[in-house]
Amino acid sequence: MFYLAVNEEVYNTDAKKIAFALSYMTEGPALTWATTFRHNALVGSTITMGTFTVFIANFKTVFEHHDVKSNAIAWLSTKRMVKKPRKDGRRDEFSPSLTEYTSLFQNNVAMSTIDDKNVLIGYYSAGIPLPHAPYHVYGHHPHHHQQLVQKGHSFPDPVGSR
Repeated sequence: MFYLAVNEEVYNTDAKKIAFALSYMTEGPALTWATTFRHNALVGSTITMGTFTVFIANFKTVFEHHDVKSNAIAWLSTKRMVKKPRKDGRRDEFSPSLTEYTSLFQNNVAMSTIDDKNVLIGYYSAGIPLPHAPYHVYGHHPHHHQQLVQKGHSFPDPVGSR
């Protein structure tokens, strides 16, 4: 969509925009959908594609996730940071990183509409490898529980500001 907007002097008709979008539908379900669209658009020797707005709406009807809330809740309850061991002897890395995980977590919280902070903290802490969570905050492992309590405000806010 951005490319079409930036190049509006080239893609200045609905037919050109639709043809451009169809040109990228080359595999899997998108190819099947595009083939069906082309077949339906060809009436005799005339091509009738309709408007780009209707084209996009029809595409979204087929491919857009309809149950955003359930998908977000499923992500929150199953996504975990995974250790990626390093062969050079340095500290293991995680995928996604803590920053990436926190950002994705906050996006999924917004889509899930869950507002119970205890539930969200449970989801968040389940996704971070426990022995490494304090390391991300302190740069070392705290020696006792009190150090965690004193520095608790340093943890990223998993639920954002609500």
